[in-house]
Amino acid sequence: MPNMSNLNCILVLDESVRPRMKTNISDLVIYNIDIINDITEITEEMYTKTKKVIILGAYRYNGIEDLKLYKELLGLEYYFISDDKTMVSLLRDFCKCSYLDYTLVTSNMLASVLYDDLGEQVKYEVDPKSLMESDIVEEFMHKSSNDVVKSICSSYLRLRELLDTKIEDEQGHLSTIRKYEAKMLNYEQQIAFLSTSYEDLLEQVMMQTKTLKDYSTVLTQDFYKTIQVSKYKNRPKILYLREYEELLHSESFLNTLCTAIRVQGNLSCKLVRIHDSSDLVRIKTLEDRYKVVNEKFIESDIITSDKILAYGNYEKLLDLLLTNKYTLDVLVLVDCKNYKEFSSIVAGGGVTTINLCRNIHNLPILGLSEVNTVTSNSDSSLSWDTYTDYDQYRDDRERFEFLASRTVINRIYRIVKEM
Repeated sequence: MPNMSNLNCILVLDESVRPRMKTNISDLVIYNIDIINDITEITEEMYTKTKKVIILGAYRYNGIEDLKLYKELLGLEYYFISDDKTMVSLLRDFCKCSYLDYTLVTSNMLASVLYDDLGEQVKYEVDPKSLMESDIVEEFMHKSSNDVVKSICSSYLRLRELLDTKIEDEQGHLSTIRKYEAKMLNYEQQIAFLSTSYEDLLEQVMMQTKTLKDYSTVLTQDFYKTIQVSKYKNRPKILYLREYEELLHSESFLNTLCTAIRVQGNLSCKLVRIHDSSDLVRIKTLEDRYKVVNEKFIESDIITSDKILAYGNYEKLLDLLLTNKYTLDVLVLVDCKNYKEFSSIVAGGGVTTINLCRNIHNLPILGLSEVNTVTSNSDSSLSWDTYTDYDQYRDDRERFEFLASRTVINRIYRIVKEM
């Protein structure tokens, strides 16, 4: 036998195994044995000192892959001691297995496994005591001449055989249970894999959806062609309002201006706003007051609507309005698009341009002139303000007359009349 005082190995003792032990495990420490609960608890100090690892009794099914991984990474040598045939069959591919009664573990048992001492291992074979007892009883029964003794011995042997059968059946059931547990673990791993795959697929779908939305935005929004109105000989008068900043009460301003053109000038007037497709909030808040269209529309809707909000490609819409086969007098075109270049415009060549910018202090920054820019609450003659006196008028006609008499409306109305 080797030096028993220094076995120099690592003993893995699963928590489920400890309650079954019939010997004092702590006594093994004096033989230079490190005891751990799980292979993942192994330290650099341990595997540097020894590569020999003894797994006692059983090991969790979901940890078998860990055993294989640590064997590969650290070059460990596994020895497995158990009376569980199923577990032995699972580990024998990468462990040296010994079918022994591990609950009686001693330093001698561990040494016999480490150094392949089959003679010593016989002492720890599974239930040798019961086998020995049966042999003794059977021999005694044959030698005895006492019928009572023979009857007792015969009864013992029958009961012993029945017990062994029950134990074997129980082990068979236990083996079946562990096989099902292994299957369940496999199913759990498959479910986890499928869940991860589903999450990855969902993430890909979300990314592709975002990409499609980006493409959609590019295809519908990125249209900044300047329409040259001079080529349309029968075009209506065009008042081009270029919005740099949204005015305060901008809808009130536009409604008053268009109504003044219709009522005071006795002219047909159509208000058309041009927006980017990405300007979703403003489009949403205005859709109940405008006929909202994109590059696809019904011509009759355009002809019968006095207020139109267009987004995306506006070329076909403006072509219809500028051809003017329905004899429109005035087209008020409000350009609300978000250009990369301030000099870009929707319509050019033969249009009268008025800029819209809420804050008069931003005019120099944007390169605009106060002369042709409507602002909000400023000292400019083209200022559209918050009129506190407006609330004192209850009648719609009186309210219109009050707003239409503002200087900014009168000045722009005169510009339209003189076109």
